[in-house]
Amino acid sequence: MDMSVVQEEEDEVSNVTEVSRTVDLGKMADVYWKFCNQESEPESIRMDRSWKVLEFDSARAEAAKRTLSEETQIVSDEVREAFERAYGGRWEQFYSKNKNKFFKERNYLHHVFDDLKLTLEGASQIGGKRLLEVGCGTGSTLFPLLAAHPDAFFYTLDLSPHAISVLKSNAAYDESRCRAFACDAVRDPLPAEIEPGSIDFVLLIFVLSAVAPHEMEIVLRKCFQVLKPGGSILFRDYGIYDMTQLRFRNKQNRKL
Repeated sequence: MDMSVVQEEEDEVSNVTEVSRTVDLGKMADVYWKFCNQESEPESIRMDRSWKVLEFDSARAEAAKRTLSEETQIVSDEVREAFERAYGGRWEQFYSKNKNKFFKERNYLHHVFDDLKLTLEGASQIGGKRLLEVGCGTGSTLFPLLAAHPDAFFYTLDLSPHAISVLKSNAAYDESRCRAFACDAVRDPLPAEIEPGSIDFVLLIFVLSAVAPHEMEIVLRKCFQVLKPGGSILFRDYGIYDMTQLRFRNKQNRKL
């Protein structure tokens, strides 16, 4: 397991060994990044483009598979166990250092999730709904959605008290519209204010990849407990062979 990833999926690769040797994965990642950030285009188009799949043929798949299989050694059990024990403290250190300067606001979410899309007139379609975001950080998901959906109510959780403090210091934080809690979704019970069966949508945006695989089910069970019947989990995360995984391919001692 790589620290940055990991959602397994089937890959279809056959008879591509020779052609795959010509694929430059570094250039592919660079091209993709530029492809998704053409400043001459409106933001809504760039964000929609960034969620589309760059042509990823069997040659690229084989090259990625081979490169990642040859990358760094897996760390020892002692290092892995120490990392898992200290993961909360690591996030606290991260947010103490970076505050809200690291993650860009995710202004694309109401363009790409059907449940969060606006009408042609730009009006919200989830007025009166209640949403829960697990792993909110300093609000890179929350604040764009608050702006897009002024009549929805948001609960947000993060295991880092410092991240929650930074989030609450934002001028857009308004407890009549949202409530933020320091809460470890693996080890802590969810706040009592978030009652079972009370949430219309749960957001898991780049969160499960930060949870140990054997603990992911714990998080998901808690999410389903608070969902209303017919509610939805909106999920976005890293995937095998995606650009983030390939970007880390040359770093040593990255595999747990």
